Amino acid sequence: MKVIYQIGRFDKGFMKTQEFTFRQEKYTEVLTSFVMKKFFQKKNPQEKSMVVLIFPVSLILNESAIKEVIESNDEAIEKFKEKLERFKDMVPNTLQEYSTDPYAFYSFHPHCKIADDFFVIHSLGGYKIFGEYIEFNSDYNDIVLQIFSDMAIRYLNEYNRDNETMEFYIDISSGHNIYISALLEAARYFSVFSGLLNWLKKEKRPKIFLAFSDPILPGTTGMKEYEIHIEELRFKTFFSSPIGKEELDNFNLARRIAGKEKELKNVLQKLFEKFLICFSAIKNNTPLVLYYCNFDVREDVISFLKNFLEMLKQKLSRSWNSSPGLSKADYLNTILSLGFYAGILEVLEARGISKYDYEKGIALEEIKQLFASEENSIYELFELGTHVSILGKEIRNLCYGGKEKSILNQATEEWNKVYNFIDEGEPSSFEDRNFLAHAGFERNVTEVRKKEGKLYLRYDKNLEKKFLDCLKKHV
Repeated sequence: MKVIYQIGRFDKGFMKTQEFTFRQEKYTEVLTSFVMKKFFQKKNPQEKSMVVLIFPVSLILNESAIKEVIESNDEAIEKFKEKLERFKDMVPNTLQEYSTDPYAFYSFHPHCKIADDFFVIHSLGGYKIFGEYIEFNSDYNDIVLQIFSDMAIRYLNEYNRDNETMEFYIDISSGHNIYISALLEAARYFSVFSGLLNWLKKEKRPKIFLAFSDPILPGTTGMKEYEIHIEELRFKTFFSSPIGKEELDNFNLARRIAGKEKELKNVLQKLFEKFLICFSAIKNNTPLVLYYCNFDVREDVISFLKNFLEMLKQKLSRSWNSSPGLSKADYLNTILSLGFYAGILEVLEARGISKYDYEKGIALEEIKQLFASEENSIYELFELGTHVSILGKEIRNLCYGGKEKSILNQATEEWNKVYNFIDEGEPSSFEDRNFLAHAGFERNVTEVRKKEGKLYLRYDKNLEKKFLDCLKKHV
């Protein structure tokens, strides 16, 4: 599937076609995005291609363009003409009507009948039209969030289709600088989001392309063919958490996002906490934690994420005279964290990693095969290959340290703390650095037993707070 985004046009001559060339083929169209869609459909009729136009709310407030439409005899735009005549005649409350529901006007824009979808974004500044003045008090960051949330929602709606690959084309051939900047920034965040969401099947990370035409300058229209250029945009995805313990403390991030919505605040806090533990367990090479905790189901996180993005879109479009001035950092950190969490859960679920039965524990051999194997380590998916040898060393030390007095030789079918087999069986205080330095097999919290010649591990649930707090602090 190919999705093409372009800032919509409504200026004098917006219905005039131009001659374009795209990959050595000639097309006559009003927008470059329409050219690309035609090309893609011609090359692969089985693959869906769609154009999504983005209209700044102020774009329609253009006197010369309105007059051009009103003076036109084109029956195809008659409905649009009727809407725009309300501005010229300044029918009472027309500006208020428009600013309340701009979709009711843009839905008749002739380009929207060709495009597959469109949406409206906020604008900045004051505008005078037929003697009336209107001002838009909006925030640039809200515009970025509007575009980013639309991209994320469209992607998630196609996300689970088998063998479906997606490409996003960011067409910057039209639009003022502020909206082009917001479109490009949103594309960058979307690339990071889709990267964090796809660790198991990296081929599902969509490719993102920049598209633009030769400059169409006054006096040159109709005199030449304008070439459409494509360049791939590449953004690196790192295994790095968007949030830390400070966002969890006192519900800081959840409270800023949810406000007075107590239920949403509690749900977000639980998701943030589980994500941070899950992420930190992998980053800090403590795989036993992944069997100790009861993490969420990936599909539930995806479902919540979709609803959250829809809620964000609604919140951003409650008023068009001004935008809410949301914290872009808070919302991005929330969305990226939830996407990252879902991406990790996909890997864990695919490898059969889930909470162990407390009485049985988990076989050390399973941890070794899934995490410390040179050929099959989960860490390779997360590009954390150096963890493999470190974990392998800690597993060998745990099993065979002390030779004749090794845990493998001494352990029984009864659960015992690791400290019982080392250092003369003396406990000590829990220290974060020991927990992290020994791949989570810290002597005071780790319990071991042997059954049929194999070692099984679990954590002392009475000391849960100590090692989970350690992971939250060290992200």
